[in-house]
Amino acid sequence: MKWKVNFHQLVYLAIIVGYILSFKFIPMQDFPDWFYQSWLFSGMLQEKIHLTIHSYIAPNITTTLILGGLCYFIPPFIAAKCFLILVSIFLYTGILAFLRQFHPDESDTKLLIPLAFLWTFNFNFFHGNLSFIFSLGLCFHAIARLQKNMPTYFTLFLTHFILYATHFFGWFLYSLTTLIHLAWKKDINNIRKFIVSFSPVMIIFLHYLYTKEPITPTQIPHLSFLKLCYEKCGLIFFILKPFPTFRDIWPETLWIKGLNLVWFFGYGLMGIYAVKLAKDIFRKDERPLIIIVLIFLYFLMPLETHDVVRPGERLLLMILCYITTLGIPVFKKIDSGFTWLVGASFLMILIPTQKFNEAMQQNAPLMPYKKSAHNPFTARPYYRAIENNNMYQRLPFFETGFLSK
Repeated sequence: MKWKVNFHQLVYLAIIVGYILSFKFIPMQDFPDWFYQSWLFSGMLQEKIHLTIHSYIAPNITTTLILGGLCYFIPPFIAAKCFLILVSIFLYTGILAFLRQFHPDESDTKLLIPLAFLWTFNFNFFHGNLSFIFSLGLCFHAIARLQKNMPTYFTLFLTHFILYATHFFGWFLYSLTTLIHLAWKKDINNIRKFIVSFSPVMIIFLHYLYTKEPITPTQIPHLSFLKLCYEKCGLIFFILKPFPTFRDIWPETLWIKGLNLVWFFGYGLMGIYAVKLAKDIFRKDERPLIIIVLIFLYFLMPLETHDVVRPGERLLLMILCYITTLGIPVFKKIDSGFTWLVGASFLMILIPTQKFNEAMQQNAPLMPYKKSAHNPFTARPYYRAIENNNMYQRLPFFETGFLSK
């Protein structure tokens, strides 16, 4: 299928770029930490400070390399805006490319474009783990390309390495879904090609696991099966409802809760339709199996492992997108009101973003982090250090990449 860019897609791309450029500070929880770390890396390149570079290739180095490289050449805050725009566009176009592989009709595309836009500004985006959302966008693009044709050995290896270097979960999701796709088709030759190109990156990852000592141990919850399922189901609602990270600067009002209920009602109908359709296509299509495997892994994953908090939540957007490929006809029934629903939901990021920027300028308390060994600080000290060009204050940052103090 030839990729076409229509007017609606350009409008939503313009909204994404406009939103990021309109505000100095975007309320992303972990972003100040990664921004600060990348800025320090640019200072190391300029020989202003000294940082330790580890011997292993960590599965999240791309953000620090790209954003740090941009900070080397252009002012830091402009570099951060450029990188945020890059990440957002990759995620938006990646989700859209993935969905359009299964729904190429123009009538379906009118629904897929606002859905991809809304899911770009999801919990993962405002959680602020730039490496993960960047890798997720690349992962969606790679899966969409795989639906067309199998890449060459070198291209496949390069895809594995780039996804791994961007974030482990992007690489994991791509590898898992690709293997299921090829095994379902019983394509032995391409399975062999996949394993050959996959193996060098797996060796790099095993070396990282052997060399890197995790800051936090793996936490397996000591809960009954029913209690664990209940908590995991509650987490699904927390992650997939629109923009939950704003609760610290903009409390959930009645109409926000109502809007969330409307979306979950739509998700529920879509899930029911997907289950009904899955029964008919289970022997013809691998998507129902991929959904089942991802849901099983979601409930199986521990609360925290190798410095990744709640790893299971990283699977939820992929699960939702696969369910959407089966259940999109549900949204066709509300075609006339769909754009208004997306527009009302988008207000939920414009208003709190403005409040966030006002609080930053007034030095008022905002978005306090939970007290933990990882991040006991607010966003402000990181931004102030960069604004004042103070590389010697040495605020704590996540030592999960390839740098440490």
